[in-house]
Amino acid sequence: TRVGRAVHGVVQVLPFDDPLPLVPALAAQQCRAEEVPQRFVPYVELLVRSIATSEAFERMRRAAATSTVRREMYVGGEVDGEGVYGIIDAVWMEEGRFVVVDFKTDHVLETPEVLAERYRDQLAAYAGALRAATGRDVGETMLCVARADGTPALTVAIAV
Repeated sequence: TRVGRAVHGVVQVLPFDDPLPLVPALAAQQCRAEEVPQRFVPYVELLVRSIATSEAFERMRRAAATSTVRREMYVGGEVDGEGVYGIIDAVWMEEGRFVVVDFKTDHVLETPEVLAERYRDQLAAYAGALRAATGRDVGETMLCVARADGTPALTVAIAV
């Protein structure tokens, strides 16, 4: 979990303009903060690079050029009579509706369908809480699953 927290910590502050040159320094800094052993710093860098070169990050970058992208945003609301809350990794507006992204660093070697099924309830809860808190529609939810070799992360759309 420390590695995952380190990756999320870097992605939270990674600039949208030319992010890759800053990855080594930010990864080292965040690994120190999360007490990740030094030998894992290159691994954290690869996971961050994977996310930073993904389709989801590119969409975030484009959205940030014209509006606000929130990262690591707390959301809470009442959904079907129950309190739901959590931390959304990234959220922004496209065509008047929210886009919600959840970053995953466990890079399980599973099909997009299996990943979608595993995380559908989590993303549905985020979407429901966001709707309840803002009164606005959520148009899309997706996973951005980092790859350990640093190649662009898998982006999986999840219908909720």
